[in-house]
Amino acid sequence: MEITKEAVEQYEAIRGMGPCNMLDIGCVQGVADELDFYDLASLDRKEYVYIMSNYSELLNKFNILQK
Repeated sequence: MEITKEAVEQYEAIRGMGPCNMLDIGCVQGVADELDFYDLASLDRKEYVYIMSNYSELLNKFNILQK
């Protein structure tokens, strides 16, 4: 499974804005669509769950600062 840095950055941007519960995949994908966050919006459920389950490791891997 290949999760891109862009998808993780987009996830973090939405998390930082706080428009939805990050466990609500439908809400997050809807916001991602509205913001033209194509990398995040195009993830399937399994990939999205992977980001949620490995979030800290992905932030470190891609050197992304949490907001």
